[in-house]
Amino acid sequence: MRKPNRTKDFNRRSFLWIGVLVIFALAIAACQEDPAPTVAPTVAPADTAAPDPTEAPPPTEEIITIDPMEISDTSQMEALLDELWVLVAYGDALNPDVIEAGVVVTAVFAEDGTVSGKAPCNNYSAPYSMEAEGGISIGPIASTRAACEALDIEQAFFSALESAQKFRVDDEGRLELGYDSGVVFEEKLVLAVGETPLELTEWILVSYGDPENPESVVTGTAVTAAFIPESEGALNGAISGNATCNNYSLGYTITEDGGLMTTPGPMTAMACPIAPEQESAYLGALSAAQSYQITGAMLEIFSDGSVLRYTSLNLPLENTLWQAVMLNGNPVPEEVEISALFVQEDDIGQGRLSGTAACNTYNGGYTVDGENLAIEGFATTRMLCQEPLNELESEYLAILGGTETYQVLGDNLTLSSSDGMILYEADRQPLQGTLWDLVSLGPISSPAPPIEGSNFTAVFERQPNAPSGIMSGSTGCNDYNAAYAANLNEIKINLPSKTKNEECPWGTGNFEVEQ
Repeated sequence: MRKPNRTKDFNRRSFLWIGVLVIFALAIAACQEDPAPTVAPTVAPADTAAPDPTEAPPPTEEIITIDPMEISDTSQMEALLDELWVLVAYGDALNPDVIEAGVVVTAVFAEDGTVSGKAPCNNYSAPYSMEAEGGISIGPIASTRAACEALDIEQAFFSALESAQKFRVDDEGRLELGYDSGVVFEEKLVLAVGETPLELTEWILVSYGDPENPESVVTGTAVTAAFIPESEGALNGAISGNATCNNYSLGYTITEDGGLMTTPGPMTAMACPIAPEQESAYLGALSAAQSYQITGAMLEIFSDGSVLRYTSLNLPLENTLWQAVMLNGNPVPEEVEISALFVQEDDIGQGRLSGTAACNTYNGGYTVDGENLAIEGFATTRMLCQEPLNELESEYLAILGGTETYQVLGDNLTLSSSDGMILYEADRQPLQGTLWDLVSLGPISSPAPPIEGSNFTAVFERQPNAPSGIMSGSTGCNDYNAAYAANLNEIKINLPSKTKNEECPWGTGNFEVEQ
């Protein structure tokens, strides 16, 4: 089952070079003199649920509604409405500032012509009207009158809303509101969908077990869950998916207090040669479910002392380095290199495929149409392989050359043909929870190692219930931190603040890298 169109998040492009360039930029910024300080979190993360409109004074102007046909692109209007949007960044359209970690600002555009939400300090509401060619007008804003330390961010957000002139939902599923505060450059608010719906979304298990020390899903396996309601507005429905080896189905009920209860259902009974303990632990935890929580694209299902963590995000087929881990259900030996890289050309749906096949390298063209994938003009080098690598390579190339369909689930890619199936795993470390060491910086075409004696590191920590997080690390002399926002393939980081140790053996301030 493919990921539903509603599952939109702040996503997609190539990650590898972005990581190098961003850390390069941070390395430079971290060594600048007297940078603008990073604002520490000032309030606990707010509940991202849309506020009760009765908590804010009603708008003072008559609500304006328009015929959807008056808007040139009705798909834009449909994408805007009835989503919980969470502010990610604002300011200069070419380089907006990420909202400070721990601060949550939301907006919901309703069909009745009102926008409402929660700012750092207050609930608010306002009338809005949409115009042809992506125009929008918002305000005046009515809000409650509480004070807090993040009031300046709230006032900047309200001012931006009231001066909004245009909107669009971009190809990555983000909402951009262009506004004019009187400066000479273009400005925009950038908002992302704040909560993926539980139902009608394909969830992919990331980890399970002890919340403080969870087990990662075993390489070469995919565990999924889809919540299908029985009827419109019904509380009861069915959870179905793959538990590692077997397909399963459970009944579920969402209780009025937000709890989750499951009931037994049918499943297949195939013997599980890979990770049977994972399948058993997963089904046991899901059968004992008590509650759930969704934060952005992450679903957590809780039972006594256990948590199942899922994501709704799938890596792109293209510009991801895929490493084969299974051929027709048999593991690929760890020491054997079998890889695939799909790179799109100018024509959408077409590109070049290259990789390593145990002994030889290969390349060819490909076309993709929905879930259909065809490899064309296939060619390989002719180096002689020793057994058993020769047989393994021949099996791989036969399946690859006859590929008919593909499916991406999280960081797994499956290619299927009449000759069998290849399962790949993305060759990348998770951004969060990994200690990153800078190894090169500079132009993509000619990066250079950092200055001898320096030691640039970075750690990324996501803030719960918020679109942003904190990046922190060291330059070898000073510590630094900054707010950041990231998805699978993009990242934006504010100018860091740093300590002021000036006694660095390799100097302080800006520096140049020898090419």
